[in-house]
Amino acid sequence: MIKIVSIFKTEQEALEAVKNLSAEDISDSMISSLTSRYEEEIKHEVFLRVIELRMIITGAIIGSLLGSVYFLSIAMGVINPPLLLPLTASGPYAAAVMGGGIGAAVGALVASLWGLLLTIKEDYTASTLLILFCHPNKKRKAIKTIASHGGSFV
Repeated sequence: MIKIVSIFKTEQEALEAVKNLSAEDISDSMISSLTSRYEEEIKHEVFLRVIELRMIITGAIIGSLLGSVYFLSIAMGVINPPLLLPLTASGPYAAAVMGGGIGAAVGALVASLWGLLLTIKEDYTASTLLILFCHPNKKRKAIKTIASHGGSFV
């Protein structure tokens, strides 16, 4: 089952879409009216989807590269922070791998926290959130039906 999250301007549009989806035997669905806490609801439903996941992966890769270079430069003697010298005593390769791991963890954490702090640019107050679960083979038909009833996708 895949999850499709969409927003309708009115509850009536969402109900019509659900009726058509049910008639076509596409879905298990859940409808929720969005209040002033819409951003929290949407983030809860969409968390770790495309944007956040890309941010976390990018943060981990960049952090890994920076950590590797930083720890390698300590092991090679380019920079000498006294607190980190014992960590790099096992040689440049071990220092680069350790720096990559530490950097990846820190980079992913920073990116995920930044993703949580991003705000949604549109105002969805008084809109209706439709969460649809359907079989992957019926995804295209479900998206087409939702779009034809005025739903926008988050």
